[in-house]
Amino acid sequence: MGGIQLSRGRAVVAASLAMALLIAPQVAGGYLVSLMCVLGIHLIASAGLNIMTGYTGLISLGHAAFMGVGCYTSAWLAQRG
Repeated sequence: MGGIQLSRGRAVVAASLAMALLIAPQVAGGYLVSLMCVLGIHLIASAGLNIMTGYTGLISLGHAAFMGVGCYTSAWLAQRG
């Protein structure tokens, strides 16, 4: 099959991480959850930029534009309610 195969140890780590991410919003405060969301957004953006520049060698200005629009929209919506 062409699927991704993980070793037993990596599967346990991935499952533990998924469970921690599901439980964290229930036990953490609002600030910590907000901080985790911002961290996740930046991790996704940096992983995408790494793929774009690392594998293709292209410089992506679109990443900066979409991050800027997303940050501006997020801040605007947070202030409005």
